[in-house]
Amino acid sequence: MLEHHPMRRSPGSRHERDGLIRTVCQECSVACGLVVSVKDCRIVDVQGDESHPVSRGRLCARGTAFVQGITSPERLTVPATKRKRGDAFKPLDDWKSGVDLLAERLRQVKDRYGSDSLLIGCDGEGGLDFHLGALRFARLWGTSQVFHSAADPLDPWPEGLDSPTAPCSEWVDSKCLLLVEVDLAASHPVAFGWIQEAQQRGAQVVAADARFTATLAKANLALRTKP
Repeated sequence: MLEHHPMRRSPGSRHERDGLIRTVCQECSVACGLVVSVKDCRIVDVQGDESHPVSRGRLCARGTAFVQGITSPERLTVPATKRKRGDAFKPLDDWKSGVDLLAERLRQVKDRYGSDSLLIGCDGEGGLDFHLGALRFARLWGTSQVFHSAADPLDPWPEGLDSPTAPCSEWVDSKCLLLVEVDLAASHPVAFGWIQEAQQRGAQVVAADARFTATLAKANLALRTKP
C-alpha cells in the first residue's frame, strides 16, 4: 500500500496523438509535472509525469481535468461583462476595455465605502507570488487587510508554547498525523505523498471523515464521523 508504483493507464483509455510534450500544471503553485498528448497542434490528453521530482506522477482533480478546462465550449476566451446575474455575457472590444471597466468599478467602491472596504484573503495554495501581488495591490488601494492562511494566529507566539503548524517538509519526521474531513489523496496528491513517506517511516495516520474517501482507505486508523 505504501510503495510507489507507476500510475499506468487503463487499456483502451489512451488518446490518439502525434507527440508528447513534458510541461507543468498551472492550476496552482505546486506545478505538478504533466505529460501532454498533442494531436493536430491541440492538447487531447494529459497524464502525470512520473519523472517529476515533486509530484512523481500524481495529479489532483483539477490537474486531471486540465483538458476539459481548456476545451470547454463555455470557456471565456475574450473579455466580457454582464449587467446583472442571469444575463448573457457581452463581449468587449479588447482587454484594455475590460481592465478599464474593472478599474472604474473598483474606484466607485472605494469612493463610496472607503479603502477599508477591501479585504484580501490569501491561501497557501495560491503561492508566494499571489501573496506578494496581494500585498502590492493592497498598498496601492490603501488597506492593510491582507490575510494569509499560513500566518500564526498569535504574533508573537506565547513563550513556552510550540506553534501548531509545521512545514510540509517536516511531515516525514512526524510520529502521528491527524486528518479531519480532508481527502488529500484526491485533492492534493503531492501533500498526500509526503504523508505516505511519513507512514513509511513509522508514523501513524489517523483520518476522520463523514465520507468514505481514498484518504480514509489508506490511513492506519479510520474514523467515520456523523455528518
